[in-house]
Amino acid sequence: MDEPDALALISARTSELVARQLRSSSAVVARLRTRIDEAVRLGHPHHAIHAALQAGGLRTSWHGYQRSLARARKAARGVPPTPPPVVVGGAQAEVDPRGPCDAVAEDAACATPALDALSRAKRVASRDYARIARDHYRKDRP
Repeated sequence: MDEPDALALISARTSELVARQLRSSSAVVARLRTRIDEAVRLGHPHHAIHAALQAGGLRTSWHGYQRSLARARKAARGVPPTPPPVVVGGAQAEVDPRGPCDAVAEDAACATPALDALSRAKRVASRDYARIARDHYRKDRP
C-alpha cells in the first residue's frame, strides 16, 4: 500500500512547487530528488514517476526529466558540474578541469575567472586565424 502513496506524494509535492513558479523544471526535480529516489527504491519505474510529475503540473520532457535528475543526483554527491565547452571561431578551447581558481591558494580569493576565460579564448582564436592564414597562403602560391 506504500507504493501508490509514493507517487501520490510526488504528484502533490510537484503541484505545490509548480504553484511557487520556480525558475525551471530542473529546480522542481532537484527539490523532489529524495522522494524520487525513495520511489525508485520502492520499485516504481521512472516512466511512472515522470507521469506523476506531469500529473502534478510539471511540464518537462522525458529527456529533460532524466537530465534534471542526473544533475540533482550529481549535485547531491558533491561533484562540481562540468562547464560547457568553450567554442571560439569554430574550434573548441581547452578548459582546465580544475577551474581557473584552483591553482590559487585556498585562503586567497580568485578575482580573475573572467580574465582567465578571455585569455583562453584569445589563444584559441589566434590558433584559428593562424590556420586560416596558412590555408590562404597555400591557395595563393603557384
